[in-house]
Amino acid sequence: MPQRFADGFNPEAVKAMTMAFDAACERLGLAPTHNALTMRLALAIVDAARTGERDPTQLCILALRSLAR
Repeated sequence: MPQRFADGFNPEAVKAMTMAFDAACERLGLAPTHNALTMRLALAIVDAARTGERDPTQLCILALRSLAR
């Protein structure tokens, strides 16, 4: 997950978001590089984390659902 998306989050939240990002990339068969799709994925995880969600599995699920829309 791009570090700039971690601004405003505590270390535990950043760890959960990173785990969710890595898991989502793996499920989608994506390399965790900087491209339009992974950026959308990262932003979806940040949006979910802003609601207070900290479970990496749930963050991953929410991000994948948002991409499906």
